[in-house]
Amino acid sequence: MNKQKRTIEELLEEALVTVEEHSEVPENWIYFYFTSILDISGGTQPPKSQFISEPKEGYIRLVQIRDFASNDYPTYIPFKKNLRVIEEDDILIARYGASVGRILTGLSGAYNVALAKVTYPKNIIDRKYLFWLLHTEHFQSPLRAISRSAQAGFNKNDLSYFKMPLPPLKEQKRIAEKVERLLGKIEEAKRLINYIPELSENFKKKIISAACEGDLTRDWREGQLDVEDAMKLLEKLFNKQEANGKVKKRNNSVEQEKVLHHIENWAITKIGLICEMQLGKMLSRKAYGENLIMLPYLRNANVQWGKVELSDVLEMGFKEEEIEKYSLKKGDLLVCEGGVVGRTAIWNEEITPCMYQKALHRLRCDKDLILPEWVYYFMLDSHNKGEFEKLTSQTTIRHLTQEKLKEVNIPVPPLKEQIEIVRRVERYISIVDELEIKYREIFNELLQAEKSILQKAFRGELETNDPSEDNAIELLKEVLQEQVK
Repeated sequence: MNKQKRTIEELLEEALVTVEEHSEVPENWIYFYFTSILDISGGTQPPKSQFISEPKEGYIRLVQIRDFASNDYPTYIPFKKNLRVIEEDDILIARYGASVGRILTGLSGAYNVALAKVTYPKNIIDRKYLFWLLHTEHFQSPLRAISRSAQAGFNKNDLSYFKMPLPPLKEQKRIAEKVERLLGKIEEAKRLINYIPELSENFKKKIISAACEGDLTRDWREGQLDVEDAMKLLEKLFNKQEANGKVKKRNNSVEQEKVLHHIENWAITKIGLICEMQLGKMLSRKAYGENLIMLPYLRNANVQWGKVELSDVLEMGFKEEEIEKYSLKKGDLLVCEGGVVGRTAIWNEEITPCMYQKALHRLRCDKDLILPEWVYYFMLDSHNKGEFEKLTSQTTIRHLTQEKLKEVNIPVPPLKEQIEIVRRVERYISIVDELEIKYREIFNELLQAEKSILQKAFRGELETNDPSEDNAIELLKEVLQEQVK
């Protein structure tokens, strides 16, 4: 027995969303359920053994999600009749993983299972209208709900209750044209401000470089008559170290030991001579057990440029006599021994007590003579110029040994100039940081503007609707009539 055909009225009742169930739209618009007039088709997944990377006769391009971002790694497969094929104008939806819900178009070939092609009646739905509609929360919001629970992606039945707005065909075209025009202006605005992060980063590097080379305070030096020469500062430092028994007595004068800097009252010395250096404790099985005091300690991953990340601080055991040796004090510099070698941050006593692991060098300055900030600027400038890569041991994993770090030459300005350098650097960097904050605010505002345009467009609020045009229900009847035949 033949299955009884449904009437147009029955099909309309199934396809139409009642007024009570959807947002307010112009009177000549309707809402329909996605699968009443739209369909999706998943792709095919040939075995990887058939993949080749160059075009060849009898082969077809295999379109994958990654191909819409880059054409660097094209894949070709043998052409077979069972493959699902797309043209450049076809609209696809990403079905899996982090890309789920991405709306894609512009490529041709056979598409794989991670993509679904949207099939639609082209005589009643404008392609560009549908493309932008699928970007909106009408489609994306319920799709996210499905994706959270369906690990295997989505299928046609999952979309059956999605409610989609449909205006008259001419209005669809007007909406698509205005959306593209407005979003184009926003894209241009984003392009114009997208240079700011790179510009800011380059400016910061130049500020740090100018500070370390003496250019940042050149005008300041010209107006100073009573600034103590850095050689005398070093002599004070070394005398203090000798008096405290931290170094052996020097027979030679500072002037004979040190190399003069190109700036008259600056000097050059080695980091190991102006900073007390200590590697952290080796992590071992003995780090846990009886008679040990459990304390927080920092690892390489905790030290970022200019800051210490404390969201994942671990603990290990220390003997009582180890606590003084491996504890951190305010103003200590922490330098990565491996990973991003030379990466440095200043410890500001965010938690106390706090220790550190062998993956880190601790540099402790006499803050009355050498500012930790000055040493930090030098470390950052050296990193920016690639100097630390030259010092690392040539193994599979690079290491900046204590012996190599001690021998690094560092310029030393007079203490008053160090103070002025820190003041100026902090001021300039704060200005750049404020610019970056403003950039992020503007960028987020542009993203919100994009979202607002799409929301308004598909609620009929772009002032494009013509109420004299036929109700969109006539379009729906037209496509449903084909199902009655």
